[in-house]
Amino acid sequence: MNVAELKSDVRFLLGNIDSVSYSDNEILNSLNRWLEVVQNEIIDAMQKTFLQFGETYNIDLVEDQEQYTFPSGLLTIEAIEVNYTGNQWQKARIFPISDYPKALSEESNFVQSHPAIFILDDDTFLLKPAPEKNVSSGLKIWYTKKAVALSSDSDTPPFNSNFHRILSLGASLDYAVAMEMRTKITYFNEMLAVLFEKLRKFYVKRQ
Repeated sequence: MNVAELKSDVRFLLGNIDSVSYSDNEILNSLNRWLEVVQNEIIDAMQKTFLQFGETYNIDLVEDQEQYTFPSGLLTIEAIEVNYTGNQWQKARIFPISDYPKALSEESNFVQSHPAIFILDDDTFLLKPAPEKNVSSGLKIWYTKKAVALSSDSDTPPFNSNFHRILSLGASLDYAVAMEMRTKITYFNEMLAVLFEKLRKFYVKRQ
């Protein structure tokens, strides 16, 4: 189902309400909120997120530079490897920046054979030890990327089409909750529970 079909399904599920009662933009925003929910369910089910939403990102190492930037849209980090020499990759240990003061007191632990990554914030990180020379594509990040938000009517959710209706049911539930439509709230919750269970089973089998 594309966005146009999902919007139509929402209005059908809610008794053919019009765009004044539930505007296209309101439905689209709700669809995208439920898209994030579905992505997280798939990630939890698969445990190997690279298979569904995974990306790789290469960064050039710069001599003596410690601070680097994560790719945009990063959701979770699966692994980071560093190639200080251009010949050999080493898997990096990943720490929150709160661990940095303790680690800094043990500076001798920062060696090229055991690189460390300290996450500063959602956008940046420190690499220890700093590179001793420039290396093209010397750092590689495997990560889960946030699903691109739906926008145009022709957009299609980036997961198996058998479960697209989760989005329209979710958007319908949002409206039903806001309008205190108790019977529909119960119905939508029951339908979503069934579909989410099938979704999890489907993606567990794809590991």
